[in-house]
Amino acid sequence: MDAAQGFIEDMGQHMTGWGLARTTGRIYAYLLLQSEPVGLDRLAADLGIAKSGASVGARQLVAFGMARAVGTSTPTRADAGSTSATRPATGSR
Repeated sequence: MDAAQGFIEDMGQHMTGWGLARTTGRIYAYLLLQSEPVGLDRLAADLGIAKSGASVGARQLVAFGMARAVGTSTPTRADAGSTSATRPATGSR
């Protein structure tokens, strides 16, 4: 396991102590390591979780002010794969 993967797993365990799901903690750590916003498809694939789990975790982070949603999540028939990107809520916008 490399350092980044170890950090992601450790943060998942750490967040359970705060009453959050392990997946939410893993998503938060993953986002902290990214230099750009990440869409739900990539987030789910990189963490090996279901897209629905990625969506729930990302929405929890946004609700707690720990992440920001970027873009839109309003898919149309022609763009059914459209998802919003998520980034950690740091001082930069």
